[in-house]
Amino acid sequence: MSKKSIIVIVITFPLLVLGIGVFFLLNQSPISRPQFLSTPPFGKGDDSTTPGPVTPPNMQSAVQAPGGEQGNLPGLQKISNGPVSGSILYMQGSTTLVRFMERATGNIFEFNSLTNTNKRITNTTIPKGERVLWGNGGQSLLLQFVKDGGIQNYFGSIATTTASSTDELVNLIGNYIDEPIVSFAFSPNKNTTFALIRTGFGVDGYLANAKVQGLNKVWSSRTTEWIPQFATNDTVYLTTGASEGISGYLYSLNIKTGAFIPILSDVKGLTTLVNNDGSAVLFSTSENGVVRLFAYFVKTKTTAIQPFTTLPEKCAWLSTTQYTCGVPLREMSGSFPDDWYMGNATFDDYIVTADIANQEIMEISNTEIKDASEAGIDVINLQTNPDGTTLTFQNKKDLSQWVFPLSIVGQ
Repeated sequence: MSKKSIIVIVITFPLLVLGIGVFFLLNQSPISRPQFLSTPPFGKGDDSTTPGPVTPPNMQSAVQAPGGEQGNLPGLQKISNGPVSGSILYMQGSTTLVRFMERATGNIFEFNSLTNTNKRITNTTIPKGERVLWGNGGQSLLLQFVKDGGIQNYFGSIATTTASSTDELVNLIGNYIDEPIVSFAFSPNKNTTFALIRTGFGVDGYLANAKVQGLNKVWSSRTTEWIPQFATNDTVYLTTGASEGISGYLYSLNIKTGAFIPILSDVKGLTTLVNNDGSAVLFSTSENGVVRLFAYFVKTKTTAIQPFTTLPEKCAWLSTTQYTCGVPLREMSGSFPDDWYMGNATFDDYIVTADIANQEIMEISNTEIKDASEAGIDVINLQTNPDGTTLTFQNKKDLSQWVFPLSIVGQ
């Protein structure tokens, strides 16, 4: 081979390799995985409010929350007048209360199921709240909100009042959290916080007290997208971020021993909901446009398909074997859960209660649930009271808060 030919090859070969690399870079189809602000339980809701600073309380007589819109079924009621950042259902004696934060203002409201009334209890303004995780009895909270294009974390407690009237607004007292927490979960007894913090090498898991103080690193991973569930007081369950056709994994992390144990592996499009003693998992699979719902029994390592199709994010456990879900009225066709996470698809649901022990539907509402305008409701963030008679949830379409008496399901 001549010297001239060698020179031509030396010059053209790197250019050819570079050209091929650029071609594939520009034409590849990257995997679309849900990001922090587009995954449940957030959604988009109403973004009309401009972020602003936290303001002090205005001590005045409490006002009634608007809400009150009736749905199409007996007892189905909207209790918020706009998007909600998050809620907690708890008991006061035999009375079921639902406490929630208004997303636009950060004001906290409380619905009383006995009197069917709704009142505002705070006047501290923290706009653009994306997610609220509530402490014991709804007296404290961990809030994530958008500020200066980033995510800010805030811990707050609802102040007690010495006023003779219970109708006066009180302050939300707290402090900003410096650590860049991307996801978190409270233990069932509300004494421990598990927080995920991004690093340059992946993500680290930390334990802290109920006020998110004294962070102690207990786990790390090079995979950055994890959904934590604190199903029992000593075990955190971690599920990888879900995307149709992509293998997902569920692990348990014992916070006392540090044992990190695989529970479900290589499941396409995996999303999960662990029951309250860790003995069973509701999980969905998604591949080639087909979604299926299963129950996994941890002790026997067996799986049972469930008699309807929905996503675990649309369910809540009533006991270790019984659960309730919002179930789409129409077939789930498309790329799920991706399309649903990103708001490209919504559902119109009916309410179902089932038991994984016999894979049978126990109760089912006679029709889909609708709001006052006869529009269907896309159920997320479900919670029930201990006896399973009252359900509260959000409508993913507008992030409004609703209550529904499960006692009428099946009638």
